Amino acid sequence: MTDPVNVYIIWYGANWTPTSKAIITDFIAGFDQSDAYKVATNARYFCMDNASSTAKTFVSSSVKLNGQSEDPSYSLRKLLNSGKSENYDNIFTVIQENIQAGRLFNDFNGIYLVLTDNQTLEAGFLRGYCSKVGSAQAAKIAAQQTNDGRFKGGPDVRWVFAGSSSAAGEDGALGCTSFNTDISPNGNPDVDIIIDGIANEILNFVVNPWADPSLDAWTDKPDEWNDGFGPAANCAFNYGNTAVDGRGALYNEQWNGRNYLIQGMWDPEVQLCQPRSVSVPSDCAILQQILGNQTYLGDDCCNSGKNSMGAGPVPESICQFQNLEILRMGNFTTAPTSLPDCFGNLTKLELLVVVDNSGLTGPIPQSLTTLSNLRQVLLDGNDFTGNIPDFSKSPKLSAFSASGNSKLSGTLISGYQKLDNPLLNQDGTYDASCDLSGTQVCLPAGYVGPDCELKSC
Repeated sequence: MTDPVNVYIIWYGANWTPTSKAIITDFIAGFDQSDAYKVATNARYFCMDNASSTAKTFVSSSVKLNGQSEDPSYSLRKLLNSGKSENYDNIFTVIQENIQAGRLFNDFNGIYLVLTDNQTLEAGFLRGYCSKVGSAQAAKIAAQQTNDGRFKGGPDVRWVFAGSSSAAGEDGALGCTSFNTDISPNGNPDVDIIIDGIANEILNFVVNPWADPSLDAWTDKPDEWNDGFGPAANCAFNYGNTAVDGRGALYNEQWNGRNYLIQGMWDPEVQLCQPRSVSVPSDCAILQQILGNQTYLGDDCCNSGKNSMGAGPVPESICQFQNLEILRMGNFTTAPTSLPDCFGNLTKLELLVVVDNSGLTGPIPQSLTTLSNLRQVLLDGNDFTGNIPDFSKSPKLSAFSASGNSKLSGTLISGYQKLDNPLLNQDGTYDASCDLSGTQVCLPAGYVGPDCELKSC
C-alpha cells in the first residue's frame, strides 16, 4: 500500500467501553511511528511496475484512523461464521452493511477492523488464530473454488478481524500470547492482545500486493527455519527486547502516554526480525528446536538452524525463562528424552503444551503441581511413564489431558472440580476438558470429579 493508509473500526457488540476504545484508537494514532512499522517504511519494502523496472515506490509511511462505527445489537448474532451462517463471511457482511448504510466510506486505501467484544465468538477463533485478514478479492476466489453460492460480491475492501479472547472464557488469552494474559500494559488484557493482532495484520496488508490477494511478495530466504511466511507473519510472537512496567506487564513500544507490546517486523535486508533481541542463551539452538513458534529466544537462535537434540534430557536452561506464561514444546527426536523437574521454577506458567512426541519419556515433572497460575496442561501423544502427578490442588487448572501415553498408570485423585470447556471448535462444539484415555490410569472407588475418559479400577 503506497498511498496513506486509512483505518476504519467497527466496534461489534454492546460491551465496548470508552476506555477500551481509547486504548485502541490511541494505538492506531501512533502506530506508523513505531519501531516495527518503521522497518516497513525505511526503504525496506517497495513496489515496481514489472520485473525489469528500476523505479521503486515505497510503502506508505502514514496510518491514520479515518472512521468508526458501532454494532451494539449483534446484528449477525454472537457466533460469527458458524457452519449455519447464511452469509459467506460474516466479517465481510458487517463491513458491507456499514458501507452501504453510509456509516463508513468505501475506501480503496482502507483497512477495516472488525473488533468483537467479550460476548462474541467467531468459529475457529483461538483454535488456529487470534486475528486474521481477508479481502473481497480473496473471498471471491475462495468461493469460486468451492462453488459456494453464498458469496454475492460487494465493496472491494481489505479487512482485519480481532476478537476479545475472554469471550472464550477465562483461559481464552492462552491461545493468543505468551505474555500479559492476566496483567497487561494498559490494564486490559483483552484489548492489549487485540492490539498485537492489529499490528500484525496491518503490517501484512501494507507490504503485500493488492492485485493478487493470495500472493506474499516479500518472504524470507527459505531454509530449515524459514519456509515462506510473509514478513509480518514470520515475526509473530517475536517481541525483541522488552521492559517491565509498574504493573508487572511486559512492553516494547511507547506513544500517546501508553505502553504496548507488539510483535516485530521482518527486515528483508538483513533477513531478521526487527527490532532485534540481543540476549540469547548459549544453547539456544537446541532450545529453539523444541519450542513452538510462540516462544522466541532471539535472532541468534532463530537463524542458527535446527540442531539435532540427540539423546538426553531437555536442557535445564529452559527453566531460566521465568517470565514465560505459555510454553509449547515439540519436534523431539525418537531418541529417549525427558523433561527436567525444574519446571517448578516457571512460576508464571499458565499453559503447557507438549504433544505427539514419541521420544519423550520419563515421568511428568512433579514440580508442575506447585505452579499456582497453571490453567491448562496438554500432554497428549507422548511416551511418559509413571503415575499422574496430583494436579487436583492446582487452583486455576481448567484443562488437563495426557491421552495416548500408554505407560502412564496409577489412579486419579479426587478434586478436579474446576475443569470446564474453554475452547470453541469450528463446528460449534467444545473439546473435552479432561482426557486421559489410552493410559493405564483408572478411577478408584469413591472418586469424585470428571471421569477424564477413564474406567473404574
